[in-house]
Amino acid sequence: METWSLVERFGPERVWSASQLESYAECPFIYLVQRVLYLDELAEAEEETTALTFGSVAHAILERFYSELRIEAYPDAFDRSAVALFEKIAAEVFVEREQEGMEWLGLPALWSVTKRELSHRLAEYLAWEIPTFGDWRPHLFEYEFGGEEPMEVEGVNLSGQPQRLRVRGFIDRVDVRGEGEGAAYRIFDYKSGKVPRRTHYEHAVVQIPVYMTALAKILGVNVESGGYRSIKDRREAGQATWGDTNFDRALRIAFSIPARIRAGKFEAKAAKSCGKWSDYWPGLDVARVQAVYREGCRFDE
Repeated sequence: METWSLVERFGPERVWSASQLESYAECPFIYLVQRVLYLDELAEAEEETTALTFGSVAHAILERFYSELRIEAYPDAFDRSAVALFEKIAAEVFVEREQEGMEWLGLPALWSVTKRELSHRLAEYLAWEIPTFGDWRPHLFEYEFGGEEPMEVEGVNLSGQPQRLRVRGFIDRVDVRGEGEGAAYRIFDYKSGKVPRRTHYEHAVVQIPVYMTALAKILGVNVESGGYRSIKDRREAGQATWGDTNFDRALRIAFSIPARIRAGKFEAKAAKSCGKWSDYWPGLDVARVQAVYREGCRFDE
């Protein structure tokens, strides 16, 4: 039987994804169940399209849409030509996914309903987002870093001690404003449903600051900001601005997480910003408690 210790498995050479770090920050016990012990519940057969597939198809449509929308006279609204392009691309992506058969799209009759809903949601999202661009332009899509060779980011933990993290990940979209050395960049991570609240950075959200730090190091550019954008709710949240107090604290939290994991700190208590114990987390039969911080945060210690 293979044996291992937390110190060995989560040591300095561990390659982290930013989403894993954020998962721990939200609730260490859930990280223990899902990422350390791999105790996922047995899933029942789904009749409908899963949220994961919904998001995957939406990502593919948005990536292709904005890639082909790169024209000199960028629209300031979801106008007739943009609508026509969107409808063409959505139809193509739907056919491709159906032919590939690599994802569970749900029962045919229900998938037909889901396609209409997804098209409607994305059209509403684009009608909301396109007028907000101003001088910004979508630039990179599904940008992967640390794939073949993990990259290292350096910083300090909450105790002020120098740390390094080997990281990898995917950035859904990178926008650019301006050209040359004066150009500014921002990143977005799409969410199918809810997005973290703005105050989340004090407590759990570390993914966006880690992404921003990685992109700045890789490209050697000025990464100004980042955040999440909800497709269904059509809003932005969890914004991070380079160098502000919450941004710096989020990075210090990220650099502190590996040591907490190696020390076996897996408390069953969700971050204040989660609001409640998530419906898709294990119930009382597994966790025994469903506590949530009402004041402060686990990283205040």
